[in-house]
Amino acid sequence: MSSRKTYLLCTLAAALSIGAHAAHARTLTVGTCTGANPNFSTIQSAIDVAFPGDKVQVCPGTYQEQVVINRALTLANVKGQDSPTIAVPNGGVQQNTTTLGGSAAAAQILVQPSSGDVTVTGLTVDGNGNNVQTCGLQLIGIYFRNAGGTISKNAVKNQLLPEGYQGCQSGLGIYVQNANAGVDPVNITSNTVTNFDKNGITMNEANATGSITKNTVVGLGPTDVIAQNGIEVAFGANADIESNNVSNLIYTPETYGSSGILLYGTDQSTSVLNRNTVNSAQYGIVMEDVNGTSTNLVPVTGNKVSNSAFAGVGLYSLGGSNDWINVASNTIQNTTEFDGIDACSNNNTITGNKVTSSYEAAIHLDGLCDSPSGTGNTVTGNKITIACVGILSGPSDPNANTIGTNKYADVQQQIVYGSDSASCSGAVRVPPRHQRSHKHKGLPVAVRPVR
Repeated sequence: MSSRKTYLLCTLAAALSIGAHAAHARTLTVGTCTGANPNFSTIQSAIDVAFPGDKVQVCPGTYQEQVVINRALTLANVKGQDSPTIAVPNGGVQQNTTTLGGSAAAAQILVQPSSGDVTVTGLTVDGNGNNVQTCGLQLIGIYFRNAGGTISKNAVKNQLLPEGYQGCQSGLGIYVQNANAGVDPVNITSNTVTNFDKNGITMNEANATGSITKNTVVGLGPTDVIAQNGIEVAFGANADIESNNVSNLIYTPETYGSSGILLYGTDQSTSVLNRNTVNSAQYGIVMEDVNGTSTNLVPVTGNKVSNSAFAGVGLYSLGGSNDWINVASNTIQNTTEFDGIDACSNNNTITGNKVTSSYEAAIHLDGLCDSPSGTGNTVTGNKITIACVGILSGPSDPNANTIGTNKYADVQQQIVYGSDSASCSGAVRVPPRHQRSHKHKGLPVAVRPVR
């Protein structure tokens, strides 16, 4: 037989083998709970022999390892059995990658396939004992790096640096970064993220897209070491952020503010914020340097925000940006220090909201951000109850905004023009977002995204 015929036959056989495998993906088992033979003693050993499309299922137990997934597969618990725990190796975590910004990182689960999607589901990822005693190493629970897929039904906890290092702006529960065009979205759903250091769930970079839905994110509560963010979508990323429950994010020095949900730095955003519940975050929902368009406003709708300090919903300009956002049908209760809705930006629509118990203004058309700000907004159909001022307008010109019919109850002054502060108790102070120069650390308000 000629060498050419031999080559063609071998190539055909290989193609048939790959095709047959694709049609019959395997399930590889880690642990002995199913009686499968063979089985694997570590998660990484199973992943290393898996083909694209295979499933690696993990029996209950504790696995002290950092896992790297470099091919398309599913990593999951065994159906009907308890979640296995991926724990820190003896001695602590070690660097196993860098972030797209070039920072050293130690990921407990690192996902970076050359092609295809990865699913991580039904696991507990525990960062306790991580031993990261440096600000030069980013600790991450689950890290999708230029990867698409699904992160679902996991418990991610204790991505918290040791005492003395918790102000390092490190410690992320779930982190998605994507700078490559053509990578599939990442869907982050039904996870619980607790006891993290900086951010609970983060999605960054211009090609990062997906959804963040039905997650529970719980911060540290009052802390004097770090200003946390529950959910962050930033630096060009876009996501549908819906039906999440976020709570307990309070930075007690108040030189910065913790946020429940933070969108930062996205032009012509296609993100959606809908039906989320945020409780006890200094800023409930923050849109900073986020722009829609005149024909496609960014929706912030149907959310429930309670017990914020600085703003229930805050819209903030950077360089004359942050325009065209639709804040509609939200319920905002008990803003204890400043405003229920703070629109320090332009051309937004604020309609149909229920704003109750605002210490200063229920709705503030704020002129203190990049000039001009607090102009071109439409405010109508809102129900305002218990506030010092119903609508506080920094611009003194009544024609700078369109203020339609709103309902007021137990409001000392319905509309005030030409002022950006109000206090019916007689004490007026400046909120932390205005205490620092707009150039300070590149941020115009006192929240700190991570990259």
